[in-house]
Amino acid sequence: MNQSWSYLLYLKKFQVAVELLVFRLEGDASWALEVVDEYNNSTVWDDTFETDSAALTEAKKTILADGVKTLIGPEDGKSKGRWK
Repeated sequence: MNQSWSYLLYLKKFQVAVELLVFRLEGDASWALEVVDEYNNSTVWDDTFETDSAALTEAKKTILADGVKTLIGPEDGKSKGRWK
């Protein structure tokens, strides 16, 4: 990774923490977004973003629209087809 930053987001209401990772791959001008939950499950956006702030905004929009629980995977890391 060439440029990156991470932000630990703790949502007290739900008592969960997720790590937001915003990064640029070497030689790429766009920014990627990944969210890692407390069980080390990872959600990576297919789309990239023109700015790091646009990536952060997308993460916030997703959490507000769909809920943070949609970004929390199974504790054992094995979805058995149920986690999306």
